This record gives sequence, C-alpha cells and structure tokens, in this order.
Amino acid sequence: MPVSEILDNPKAWRKHPEKQRNALRAALDHVGLVKPLIFNERTSRLVDGAARLDLARRDGQEMLPVIIVDLSEEEEALVLATLDPLSELAEVDTEALQRLLQEVSVDDVTLMELLTDIGADAGMAALDDLAGDDPSSTPEDGAGQDGKPPEDFPSYGEDIPTQFCCPKCGYRWSGKPDAGGADGDRHAEGGVDGGHQ
Repeated sequence: MPVSEILDNPKAWRKHPEKQRNALRAALDHVGLVKPLIFNERTSRLVDGAARLDLARRDGQEMLPVIIVDLSEEEEALVLATLDPLSELAEVDTEALQRLLQEVSVDDVTLMELLTDIGADAGMAALDDLAGDDPSSTPEDGAGQDGKPPEDFPSYGEDIPTQFCCPKCGYRWSGKPDAGGADGDRHAEGGVDGGHQ
C-alpha cells in the first residue's frame, strides 16, 4: 500500500536507535524486505514495522508490502504491548544458533557486528564459536607454517577480491573461513599479511 497512507502509531513504545536502523538498512540492502509491515485498517495506523517504515520514507519509497488487520483500539493496544515481548520470551537453542550462524556469510561490517552481538548475547564466548574453529586444521597448501603467504600472494590492494570478513573487527581475507588455521587468533592480530591492527 502507499507509504503516505500509513500513519505512525502514537501508542508505539519501542524506540529504534541509529545502530539498529543501520543494521536493518544493511539487511534490507542484502536481502530486501522479507517481513511485511502490519497495518490496522480500522485506525489507519501502523502496528508493527516502524523502523522499516521510517527507512522507506527516508529513501522516498512510495509503496510497501503490508499485512492488513482489523483491530479495535483496545485490540491494537494489546498487540502493541505484547507483540515484541512475546517474541523475546522464546529461549535460545545455542547449538542451533551456532550452526545457523556458521551458514551465514555477509560482507557488510554492520551485519557482522550484529551477528557477533547475537552470538555473544546467546553466551557464545568467542568468535571461534561462530567461525567453526577446528583446532586440528592446518594452513592452506602453499602457505608456510609461520603463517606467511606464498611469494606470489598479493598482500595489498583495494581490487583484491575477498571471501570472508571478521564480524568483530571487519578484517577481510580469502581462503578458509578460519584464516588463522591452528592459530585461531592470527587474523585478529594482523591477518596473514599483518595489515590489520
């Protein structure tokens, strides 16, 4: 429906800090809008999706997908009060979350930070939990045991394609997801080219 027809809800009590908006924008840029807004046709007000609506307005979008509901003022108030808190009552299956995060691959630093925060909030103590660190792994063929790249390995350059990005510090590399191999902290201390502090 037209963005101009969706009214903000004065009863909304959730605030959306810029950090959250930045992460949402990065996710939208990466996969697009996958969750419609919820719009109450009886009041013409938004019930869920304030941050998505705000970003759409900032970007000059004219139309957004919505789920239309028909709620009384009292029902709308109940939904506003309980929708997010009910989701937050769900418990985290840490092992399932760890497996899921191992499947996620994004280049955007904001999304990396979000994924790291999600893991940390779930009690994953180290980035190695997200990277699937295998202590028995060895450096890639052609790389020395001291962690130095082969002679023909390009160390610097904005044009060098990368496959992975550390969700904690933003360091980028190619090769194995665990760039450290047996020394899991090597990428955090300088990477294979020593270029990151």
